[in-house]
Amino acid sequence: ALRAAEDAVAEAKRAAAELRAAEVDLQHQVDDYGRVLKENKAKLQHWTKELAKLRAEHRKEARSYADVLRARGDDDDDDDRRSGRPRPERWSVWGRPVRRSRRAQVPDAQARR
Repeated sequence: ALRAAEDAVAEAKRAAAELRAAEVDLQHQVDDYGRVLKENKAKLQHWTKELAKLRAEHRKEARSYADVLRARGDDDDDDDRRSGRPRPERWSVWGRPVRRSRRAQVPDAQARR
């Protein structure tokens, strides 16, 4: 009976050692995943800031381009008159007349079809 008890205790110790080893492995994986998560959060924060900068720069350039178009006014029509080509009539977007110099401001490709 003593031998059977010793075998049971030895088996329990082996099982406990295996569980401890598995627990340590799992803890290492959790730590690794925690580090990766922290790194990815930092990357997300960095690229979110970069994207915001690019969007702001794009808006600024778009406004600048719109200002240039607005300042140009009908200059392209004046060039047509000077060159002797007939001045084009107004054309329509969604039933509203639009001057030729405003073609660049059509909101999407669907409007031009």
